[in-house]
Amino acid sequence: MTIYSAHPSRGKIQILATYYTPAGTVSATVSSVEDSPVAAGVTDALNRISACATVPLTMFDMRGEGVGHYPTDHLDHIVDPALRDRLLVGAHSLWFENAKILLHEALVDLDAALEGCAPPVRLAILAELEVEVRDLKATHLMFSANIEPEVEIQREWEHELPFVSFQGAASALTGRRRAEMDRAERKFPDLAGAVDGLRLLYEAVRLSKSRTARLDDCYIHLTDDPDDYSAGGHFLSIEAPTHPRRDEWHVALYRWEPDDDDEDGNSSHSDLVVDCALDTPPTARVLANLLDLSNGDDGRLASWAATPVGQPLEGTSFLVTERADRR
Repeated sequence: MTIYSAHPSRGKIQILATYYTPAGTVSATVSSVEDSPVAAGVTDALNRISACATVPLTMFDMRGEGVGHYPTDHLDHIVDPALRDRLLVGAHSLWFENAKILLHEALVDLDAALEGCAPPVRLAILAELEVEVRDLKATHLMFSANIEPEVEIQREWEHELPFVSFQGAASALTGRRRAEMDRAERKFPDLAGAVDGLRLLYEAVRLSKSRTARLDDCYIHLTDDPDDYSAGGHFLSIEAPTHPRRDEWHVALYRWEPDDDDEDGNSSHSDLVVDCALDTPPTARVLANLLDLSNGDDGRLASWAATPVGQPLEGTSFLVTERADRR
C-alpha cells in the first residue's frame, strides 16, 4: 500500500510515505526525526507493517474447493495498542497467522524505534497508520463487496500487485510461500496447536541472542546449524508437534552424513543422533536459553550429541529419551 523512506532535509531526517493515488504516485512527509538510526528503525518497521497489513487483503484464499478472502480484523489491531495482542490469537490458516505474527513484531519494533522521539513525532506516525488502515479497509470493501467508501480513497492498490516494501522477509508473504504453507497445513493434525507452536518459536528467536538460529515457518521448527550442511557436523533442532504420529515437542541433535552416491562429496543428509521428547510444551524463554547456549558452537553441539539416555543436555533441563545408536 505504502513505501516508506528517509531523506536528510535541513539538518533532520524526513520520513516520507510514497503511495498510489487516482492521479498517480505521490510522496508526502510523515514526520521528521533527529538522527539516521531512528529514521531507519521507523521506516523499516512501517514498511513491514504496511506489507503485512496489505498483502493478505490482495490475495485470494485458495484452500478448499472455493475461493475466499482473508480476514480484515488485523487492521483494527494496528491502530489500537489495546488490541495488539489479538494478533497472536486465532488459527485461520498457517500463512495468514504467520503474517499476523510478523505484523505484531513490526509494531513492537516501531514502538521501540519511537521510544525516544518527541510526542509530535509519535502522534504523526499514529496518524499515518490511521490513514493507511482507513484506506485499506475502504479499498478492500470496494474490491470484495463492491461497497463505495464514505470518504474518498487517497491510497490505492491493485489486486495481487500490492505496492509494498519488506526488506529481508518478503518471501514469507509471497504466493509461492503461501502455497507451500497451505500444503504443509493440510498435514497438521491440529492447526491451532501448530500455529501456537509457530508463535512460541518466533518468541524464542526474539528472546534469544543467537545469530545462527533459523526458523522454518512452514514446517514449524528451529535449527542451529553452525556448519550449514557440512558433512560430519552436528546441528540442533527444536521441533513443534505437527506430525500426526508425533504429538510431543522434541529437542534433537542431528549429524550431517555424506551421501553414498555423491561422487563430488558435496551432498549430505541428516541422521538423528540424540532425541529429547518433552512431557510438556517448553516456554519461549527456555528455548531462547537453549539457543543462547548452542549459538553455533560446534564443540557444545558435539558434546550434547554424546549425552547418554536419561541424562540432560549439559547446562539444560532437557533429558535424552532416545539415542539412534540404542535403537
